[in-house]
Amino acid sequence: IHSTIEWKQTLFFFIHACTAVFHSIDRCTRWHAAEVVYSKQDIVLMSAIKHSWVKLHGPMRELIMDGESGVAKSVTTQEYLNISGIKFVLRAPSQHARIIERRGARLRDTVHRIDAQLKEECINIPFHLRLAEAVFAGNALITVNNTTPYDAVYVRVPRRLPNTDSIGSDSPIIKATPGLIRGSHRLREVSIQSMIEGAAKARIGRSLTTRT
Repeated sequence: IHSTIEWKQTLFFFIHACTAVFHSIDRCTRWHAAEVVYSKQDIVLMSAIKHSWVKLHGPMRELIMDGESGVAKSVTTQEYLNISGIKFVLRAPSQHARIIERRGARLRDTVHRIDAQLKEECINIPFHLRLAEAVFAGNALITVNNTTPYDAVYVRVPRRLPNTDSIGSDSPIIKATPGLIRGSHRLREVSIQSMIEGAAKARIGRSLTTRT
């Protein structure tokens, strides 16, 4: 499904003083991917795109991104995107990317909370593993119109999610989760539909509250 939808803007943000994270989000399913990068060179960023997304889900249709020189101005990276069939869309400097910005803020907060708890318990875990746990938590626990990115992508509920009794027994998600292939396909359909409807309602709500 990821090869047929658009990507939101990919940004750099610093969780710690010397730690840069390259993270991206799928605008349809809200699936979030993140990887630690140690420089902004084009070969590093190209590798981050490939390893954090392309090798797992295939090339995206569009990559909407800011003017990061390692991608936007790099001939090598642009050639890679063209060969992979990825359309690169450059965002204007004043344009906001609300979806990735909100998820980035949540990711930062989650990592800080993980760090604080581990420090209190005197547990030392490498940063890339802590980042992976924080990304997983976001994909598995954040809901969009009563479904999660994990539901939409993997068609199943991970064991680490809260008790599903919090969701009503009449929920279409619960009804569509038998251990059958048709149930899995139906769950994906319901998940994607719920996310699209939720995003559409939010967009309409924003448009009604703006003068333009």
